[in-house]
Order: sequence, then C-alpha cells, then structure tokens
Amino acid sequence: MEAKRKNEKESGGHLLSNMKFRVCVVCGKLYKVGRFYTCSEGCHERFVDGIVEEFGESKRIVDAVTGTAYKVPTREVLERGLRHEDLKKYPKWKEP
Repeated sequence: MEAKRKNEKESGGHLLSNMKFRVCVVCGKLYKVGRFYTCSEGCHERFVDGIVEEFGESKRIVDAVTGTAYKVPTREVLERGLRHEDLKKYPKWKEP
C-alpha cells in the first residue's frame, strides 16, 4: 500500500500513470485493451497476413509421440494456439 501511495506522489497522483499499456507491433500505438500483440482487428489482420506471407500458409507440425507430421494452417496456430489433441483434425503432411 505504501508503494502505491509513493508511486501516486511521484506521478503527480494520476491514475493513468499506474496503468500498464502495450505497444502495437504493427502501428506502434499504445493500447490498454486488445489482442496480445496488436491494438485493433485491422492491425491484427495485417500482422497475421505478414506472418503468413513470411512463413507460408501452413506449417509442418510433427506429433512428438507418434512422429506423424500434420499440415496445420499458420493462421490457426497464431489465432487459436495448438494442442496435442488438435493435431488429428488436420491432414497428414505429404512430402513433395
């Protein structure tokens, strides 16, 4: 409690100075609410499109238990994450 009062005194008593903001990786804007790396849906779409352009539409993900490789869309990995149980719903990777 004492530390909070000290911070308020040092910051002039402003509540905003105690809030934690993030910086959008796309536009550089400070934001409090939004996605983890971006400030808005528009910036999120540009971020994901850039990642997909850089690394491809899908990734080869190998099940560590079975050694089976699956073709998983990059966008889904970024937006939903990936759990071991989810791998079975994706098609198996076919080597070219």
